Amino acid sequence: MKEAGEGSPSEASIYLDKKYMLIKQIGEGGFGGIFLCRDITGESYCAIKINRMNETQEIESEIQLMNHFDHPNVLSILDYSVKKGVLHEENNSIVSDTVSYMVMPLANYGDLSRYLRGDYYFDEPIAAYIFHKLFYGISHIHDKGYVHLDIKPDNILITKEMDLKIGDFGLSQPS
Repeated sequence: MKEAGEGSPSEASIYLDKKYMLIKQIGEGGFGGIFLCRDITGESYCAIKINRMNETQEIESEIQLMNHFDHPNVLSILDYSVKKGVLHEENNSIVSDTVSYMVMPLANYGDLSRYLRGDYYFDEPIAAYIFHKLFYGISHIHDKGYVHLDIKPDNILITKEMDLKIGDFGLSQPS
């Protein structure tokens, strides 16, 4: 599998809360974008979902919900801010925007839909592995009293360690 490129920072890098440097946009959601970022305190990469909408109820409920889960096949939150995050350029003069965001581990190999498009197919052992991981992740979500309501290949992420992570809990509800 091909790893998603990490990219390189541009001359006018954009920072979030002086903790994360945005490298490039890697996804788009209904309320904002998902960005590849580098933690400026170290050399680790992460994904940040930034919500620029004035309505923060969706991201607040997604953060609260994701904090209930602790499973290797469910995406976790590393950091977050609701309507307090400051997005600015390196020179601090052009862009300054208050945003809500969630920081998550990077799924280096993207989402499952990336591998279902085109000519690629999964051998039976790989398909069984994917089904197994997906089953245990969904079981954990249900055991915690929630339903995902948006399970699709776009929301199944693949990490560098070839683990599957269920993500995007924006539509999830208590069961």
